[in-house]
Amino acid sequence: MNCYSFSKAGSRHRELNMDNQDALFGIQGSSRMALGLCDGAGFTPYGKEAAQQAAPAVAELFYRRFWELMLADLDTVRGEVCSTVLPRLRSYAEQKQIPPGWMASTLLVAAMDKEGRYICAHLGDGAILEQAGAERFRMVSNPSNGMLPNSTYLTMNVDMMQHLKITRSADPGRKKLLLVTDGADRLLRPDSRSRQLPCPFSGAAIEAYLDAQRPSDDYSAIEITSC
Repeated sequence: MNCYSFSKAGSRHRELNMDNQDALFGIQGSSRMALGLCDGAGFTPYGKEAAQQAAPAVAELFYRRFWELMLADLDTVRGEVCSTVLPRLRSYAEQKQIPPGWMASTLLVAAMDKEGRYICAHLGDGAILEQAGAERFRMVSNPSNGMLPNSTYLTMNVDMMQHLKITRSADPGRKKLLLVTDGADRLLRPDSRSRQLPCPFSGAAIEAYLDAQRPSDDYSAIEITSC
C-alpha cells in the first residue's frame, strides 16, 4: 500500500497571511490504511481547528473498525461517523467557549486494505475519484451543493445523518483512489461531466499540475494505492 499527499495554502490566503484551512491525517498498518482530509469553513475563525479535529477522528475510526464498517448497513456507518466526530467538535467548542457552529468543515475519509477493498465517507464539497486509466477516472463521490449558491454541507451546520455519503467496494484488486478538497477539485475538473484529468492520475503529477495553476484557494489531495 502506498500514499501520497500534499496540502498547500492558496495565493489568497498567503496574501492575507492566513493559514491553510485544510487538514489531513493518516494511519497505516501492515494490512490497511485510513486517511482523513477536511476543509475548514472560511466564514469562521475556527475553520482550521474544525478540520484538524475532524480529520484524525474519522481516520482513526475507519482504521480501527474497518471490517465492522465494511459489513454494517449504511445508516449504522453514518451513525458511527456522527457519534465519533460531532462530540469531539462540540467538546472543542465548549473548551474554547465558542458557538458549536464555528466548528465547521467538510469531511473526506477513505480506508483501504492491501487487497484493494475500501470504504469512503464524504460530506460537502471536494471529491473522491478512482483511477480508470492513465488519466481517466470514475466518480466515487461527487461534491454536494448546499441550499444556497456557492455553499456546501459542513459539520456542525447540517444533519450529517441525512447528507453524509458512504461508498464501499468489497471487490479485491489493485485500486487507486484520490481525495481532493474543493480548491484542487475545481482545477482538476473544470468540466464536471468530464472523466479525464488534465494530467496523469498520480499524486506527484497532480501536485505539479496544481502548483503550475497558482490556485487562489487552498488545495490538498491524498492518493491511496493498494498493493
